Parts: sequence; structure tokens; C-alpha cells
Amino acid sequence: MSSRTRISPAKHDPNELSRREFLKAMGTVAGVSLLGMTGGSLLTGCAAPASAPANVSVQLSWIKNVEFVGFYAADIKGYYKDEKLTVDLAGGGPGVVAGQLVDARQKDIGVQLAAIDLIKSNAQGGKLVTFATLFQRSPAGLMYIAKHKDGRPGTVIDSPQKAKGKRIGLQPGAMLAWRVICQKAGLNMDKDMQIVPVSFDPAPLIDGTIDGYWCFATNQPGILRAQGYEVGVLDASQWGYTMYGGFLTCHQDYLKENKDVLVRFTRATIKGWVYANSHFDEMTKYVVDTFGKQLNLQYNQQLDEAKAQADYLISDLTKSKGLFWLEQKNWSDTMQMLVEQKELDKPLDVNTFVTTAILEEVYKQGKSTVGQ
Repeated sequence: MSSRTRISPAKHDPNELSRREFLKAMGTVAGVSLLGMTGGSLLTGCAAPASAPANVSVQLSWIKNVEFVGFYAADIKGYYKDEKLTVDLAGGGPGVVAGQLVDARQKDIGVQLAAIDLIKSNAQGGKLVTFATLFQRSPAGLMYIAKHKDGRPGTVIDSPQKAKGKRIGLQPGAMLAWRVICQKAGLNMDKDMQIVPVSFDPAPLIDGTIDGYWCFATNQPGILRAQGYEVGVLDASQWGYTMYGGFLTCHQDYLKENKDVLVRFTRATIKGWVYANSHFDEMTKYVVDTFGKQLNLQYNQQLDEAKAQADYLISDLTKSKGLFWLEQKNWSDTMQMLVEQKELDKPLDVNTFVTTAILEEVYKQGKSTVGQ
């Protein structure tokens, strides 16, 4: 994908979220100067030349679909070019682990979904650092069918207690999240319900093999809705599994050597997401036209996902400080949860792998400089 590519403006869609409406939802106020925590020792000795042209390789966590639409917008709308950056966005998929590639210095920046993976990697000697967060809460949850497409009622599981006696479909990576949710609700995951191993295909929910299916809440529900099902999602964050998702990482050495590049990349990427989330129709058409044939992407499902994920970018923190902002406390809480679940021997020093220094620089002149 080249930064020289351009999209002609789409005709106005009455369902399109205007830029003003998106910014209003974010609660932004132009011109606010922002201060935050320092990056501490992570940036000691960094001295990259300001505004020098640079090539940046980015490993996405999944295939090139609408999940990463803000990155595409930053490219095709020229925001990366304005920052003198040539950005290569590599699609992911099964077996592609962004954090591993970044830690091995095979990619400069990674988009990671699971905070647990970063923490465990660093506990085993990895050198990953997170410097920005796309999704302010994990876009995961337990999907259920409220009504079948033929009108039959489904099995509603809108609280952990309603999972008792039910068949719950989980992928291996979802076991910890569901266990935490069950424990907080006073349930025993192993005794109060039947756990059924599933893949990333929600077909077992459709054919009745399971009653609840662990999903990426912005993705699989839209697939079923497009088929005529009425579905609901038990939100993982609402029920106690609170952690970031879709965060940006790099190697500690890359951070020290390329602070200016990271600032420019983050600034352009934020502008891309502001644009994408106020031009759903235009950017969804771009994704489907560019990647759809190869990846079998459907416009209606992709549009549904684009709109659904926009809400995950917004929190009280981003309304105050701006998109992509993060807090060290969230990471500390995640580590404490892992210790309690005996997934981690002891917490790591959060200052060694979380920095707000890049965001502080991006927002030094206020949110209006990045379109908010």
C-alpha cells in the first residue's frame, strides 16, 4: 500500500458519523496543553535526528481488514508522508505473533491484542515496551444468540450467572479471561458449566453445539447479524476483565534510538483514526476494494465492525487527554491479576515496559494539533 494512493471523497451517507460528532463523542476540547507521566529510564540517551525521513515496519495483529482502518487512513490521506515516513503495514493471521517479531527486531512496531502476552514475554526476558493504546478496553466478550433468524428465541447469557449449566465455547487464549470473570461472579468455571473448545469460527453457536461463544466483540457478532441473527455480547471489561487491547509496542532499543520517529508515527496514526472514525463508509469501501477479494471481506460486516470498534477507542481518559492515551495503573492491575491467577510469579516494574513519553510529545501543543 503506497502513500501516493488517494481516495475520491464518497457521497454523503446519512448514517455516516461526522467528524464533529465523533469529536463530540470523544469529549475533546481544542488547544488544551497536556501533561503526563514521564517515560523514566526508557528514553535515556535517545537522540534521533528530528524529522529525518524514515522507513517504519509495522506488524498488525490480524489480517488486513477494517480492524486497522485508522492506519490505512494515515497512509492514503498522506499523514505518514507529511511526517516524512514510509510505513509498511504487514498483515497478520493465525501463527503470526506481533510481539515476537518486534522483540526479535524483525519489525519496528507491533499492534498487540493481549496485554498478558506482553507481560509474559517480558517476564521471560523480552524487551517490549508499549507507548500507545488503541482500544481503551479489551474488545472481547461472550457472544450469545438472543433470537435466531427464523424467530426462535435463543439463550441469553447477559451475566456470568446465566452461564451456569450452559455450554461455553472458549479458545485456549480465552480461558484465563473467562476464569477471572467467573471467579469475580462467585462461579466455578470447571464445575458450574461445560467448557467446549472452539476455534475462531462461531459456527458452533449457530448450530447449537454451544450456548455462548468467546468472541472479538467488534467482529464475529457482525458476522451473525449479517446472517439475520439477533445477538448480544457479555462485555468482558464490564464483568471484571479490565485491560487494554490493540496497543502499540516496540523494542526498548528502538525506543531509545528512534523517539522522534515514534512521535511522528503516533501523531500521524492518531490523525488517521480521527479521519477513519468520521468517514466510515469511505474507509470501509477502501478496505473492501483493496483487501476484500483476497480475504473474502463483506462490506456490511466490515462497516458494522468499523462502527462497533470506534467506541472502544474512547474512555474518560481519552476524552481528557486524547486518543491512544494509556495509564500505568491499568498495566499494574493486569499484572496483579496474573499474580493472583498464578500466571506470573511476581509483578514486573511497570516503568520498564510502559511509557507515556511518546504521547506527551504528540500532545505537547494540545489535541487540536492531531485533529481532535
